[in-house]
Amino acid sequence: MHGMDDKRLDELLDDAARSYRVPPEPPVDDIWADIAAEGFPAASRWTQPGWRTVAIAASAALLIGVAGGRFLLVAGPPLLP
Repeated sequence: MHGMDDKRLDELLDDAARSYRVPPEPPVDDIWADIAAEGFPAASRWTQPGWRTVAIAASAALLIGVAGGRFLLVAGPPLLP
């Protein structure tokens, strides 16, 4: 029986590491497409707001404007030194 030296063992282990159960390349483009579809499912819906969104935004702006105007009228103009 003859022994195996360290160099031969290292060669065999390196070869086994390179060739044993080499995984296939992952489908990276498909994975990112799935992530984008799940993470941003309604991206096209947000490109143009609906009439309800516009109406709510206009109502909020009007309410803030009226409330701000009333607050300024009650508080009065700032005093100058």
